[in-house]
Amino acid sequence: MYHGPILYTMRAAACVIALLFSHAASQESPPLLPPYPQTYDMQSSTVVMLCNFSGYQSPDSTRGWAIQDFDWSNSLSDWSAATPMDTNERLLVQAGLTTQAQPGARAWIYRNSVYGYPWFQTVRFILDDAAYSPWFIKFKPTGPWFSPQCDSDYTPPLCTDYFHTQMDTPLPRPGGYGRCAPPACNCGSKPCGFYVFNHSSDAVVHGQTFQQWFINSYVLDSIGMSPAVHGFFFDDFWSPSGNMGDNTQNATQDMGLTPSDLQQLTASYTANMVA
Repeated sequence: MYHGPILYTMRAAACVIALLFSHAASQESPPLLPPYPQTYDMQSSTVVMLCNFSGYQSPDSTRGWAIQDFDWSNSLSDWSAATPMDTNERLLVQAGLTTQAQPGARAWIYRNSVYGYPWFQTVRFILDDAAYSPWFIKFKPTGPWFSPQCDSDYTPPLCTDYFHTQMDTPLPRPGGYGRCAPPACNCGSKPCGFYVFNHSSDAVVHGQTFQQWFINSYVLDSIGMSPAVHGFFFDDFWSPSGNMGDNTQNATQDMGLTPSDLQQLTASYTANMVA
């Protein structure tokens, strides 16, 4: 249920602060101090995570916040109906609207560090190219699986062996997380959903390692390097317990991950995040 931009942002801000403390406490990745000069001005130390499902967040509604972080769900009704879906491009538009209207404000945008969202063009590009297959974790070879491999809105159903969940995924009918045009959502050559990066992959594809792609082509793409963007919110994480942050029930079982796999993924994830 949408609660309106201000209530949602205040609640999300609490979640951001909790996540920052959680990550620092768990030492899954070392905390980094911001590179901005110290001012000892309380307002300059504020951060809010924003998400307006119905369109762009009005800069007038967020004046006074020093860091304004925009979630991937921002402008959900617009990008989920677009063909192709264009979350990343709309994040840049939102960052530009904010920084132009509020001189001195810093805009952060969203990056997921565990899941690959095909509504990001950079992720969709490598999902559609079979050469990048080693950079994604697959369903275990033999079911049963708790998450479906196929999108039955297609005729015939559109299927893939790349593991994905339908958590918070747009549908061509009411009840989805956003709504695309019928008869089926177009996320490229594979069903829409949350795919999982294989941080442990050592495959070199088109001259890039996964780590090089993750940093230079995904996080620091042309949008991430825009002057309107001042930072990122990195969502989710790997841990030896199999906790991925935003978990879908039985996800690690669907991928057939062993305790040894989880240890390796956690170590590789941490190395990539601090690179």
